[in-house]
Amino acid sequence: MSVRCLMAVNITVISLILLASLSLQAALAATQEEIFKRFQDCINRCSLINKECNKAILNLWDDFFSNRKTITRHLRKCCLRNEYREDAHPNDSFGACARINCGAMLWGCQIQKKHTGFLSPDEVQKLKNQSAHAF
Repeated sequence: MSVRCLMAVNITVISLILLASLSLQAALAATQEEIFKRFQDCINRCSLINKECNKAILNLWDDFFSNRKTITRHLRKCCLRNEYREDAHPNDSFGACARINCGAMLWGCQIQKKHTGFLSPDEVQKLKNQSAHAF
């Protein structure tokens, strides 16, 4: 075989390897996107479990400062109950669901109270106390 012929064969082989590598990278990227999308969907389903659990204390938020311990205890239960137990069920808490169903290595819950309506009397008093101590 001539040198030109060998160079053409080598260039063709290198081109084929490069094309195969690029298509493999594209396939892996698509696969990673699909995996991430499935993970997000799974976490969203776990969030729905947490939301359902927290519906039991909706009425306690009206008087938050008086019910703070009960609310906190319940929120912690809905978020983290049996999170590390091997015999846990995914419906036990958000953490258990995220670990068992989604394969998550880390999880947690961020609770934010969105205020609606007027302040309750205990909220007004709490704000007055805070502003008095601020100066």
